[in-house]
Amino acid sequence: MIQNFTEELKRRCEKELARRQEEREKDTVGGGLSVNAPSVFICHASADKELAKEIYEQLESKGIKPWLDRENLRGGNNWNDKIQETINEIDYFLILQSQALIGKPIGYVNKEMNLARERALESRPGTYVSI
Repeated sequence: MIQNFTEELKRRCEKELARRQEEREKDTVGGGLSVNAPSVFICHASADKELAKEIYEQLESKGIKPWLDRENLRGGNNWNDKIQETINEIDYFLILQSQALIGKPIGYVNKEMNLARERALESRPGTYVSI
């Protein structure tokens, strides 16, 4: 299931990635990912952290820049600012819908989803894509 998802997301990102690579030189960042690689914010309930990590690794192996709290937040970071900044800059926002998430009416994960929803509302119709 994760393999199918990451393959589909890769397919959808390849067209945009090709366009970006034509526009700029192909520079790389740590890990060999293209600076133009599509980015994905992985939103999940804390109970799903192992699944989120597995998806993170699969996306990264496919040349996509994933963003995951436990991988990208560092001590001393202002979580609110860093997460909002990241959500405003990423290409895709992935929500791991699960029973744990459904059963979490209060929590930071809900704030992340609301921030992504706000960003989507600011986007021109037809430019915001969900899969």
